[in-house]
Amino acid sequence: MVPDVRTATDFFVSGLGAEPLFAVGPIEVDAERAERYDVKPGCTLVRLAMLRVADGPNLELIQFETNAADPASPRNDQTGGHHIAFQVEDLEETARQLVNAGATRCGTPAKVGAGPFDGLGWHYLRTPWGSYVELVAIPDDGIGFERGGSQRLFRP
Repeated sequence: MVPDVRTATDFFVSGLGAEPLFAVGPIEVDAERAERYDVKPGCTLVRLAMLRVADGPNLELIQFETNAADPASPRNDQTGGHHIAFQVEDLEETARQLVNAGATRCGTPAKVGAGPFDGLGWHYLRTPWGSYVELVAIPDDGIGFERGGSQRLFRP
């Protein structure tokens, strides 16, 4: 969920090169739909947009309007905290693009030096509306656990 679908769409288009596929809304939320979305009946699904990120995943953005209190987005260490991760070729360049689109960095990029994630590069950023995005970079020869066996992480 995002506070403004158009702003979030612009962010992912300029920051990750996402392609907008379609958008719908507004949709009044009746009791049945409220149960399915786990929201209060009577709110409005203002806009739903579907984006495609690179040649890979689809990203659905939803904006609700409600009379309920609007608490601040939880941090990752709080109940309800969450993030979405994107595998990228160039961690630093993608981070720069997201910062230019309005994200803020959470510290600096890191690289794991041992264990099952050995070789993995990662970096968290916070979107302009408070959600988290994680960028991950996997070396061509894989990460730690992949080098010793036949199982591998999904590769787009």
